[in-house]
Amino acid sequence: MEIKVIQFIPPRGRTRIAVFDISDKLEFKYLMMQRCDCQITAEHLATGEFSVTISHPCYGDYAIEITENLSKVPRLLENMLELFNEDEFDVWQKTQ
Repeated sequence: MEIKVIQFIPPRGRTRIAVFDISDKLEFKYLMMQRCDCQITAEHLATGEFSVTISHPCYGDYAIEITENLSKVPRLLENMLELFNEDEFDVWQKTQ
């Protein structure tokens, strides 16, 4: 399945939509994340690494991972979605 990721582009925080292919078995988790009003963002850092987050527009970054290689981003996205849990997110959200 294809998922949309908001990619931040310097300078001044411009954005564009990047599309990544992930396993179809994660569709439920992706939809769950969206029901929680979360989004996935990515940014190519000045260090050459890539930052990938699951974030909420009002509460900030819920989960963040860093990878040194763009080719590893799809697997990183899959790992983050596999770990996403709506109940844990709700508890986290209440502490923000």
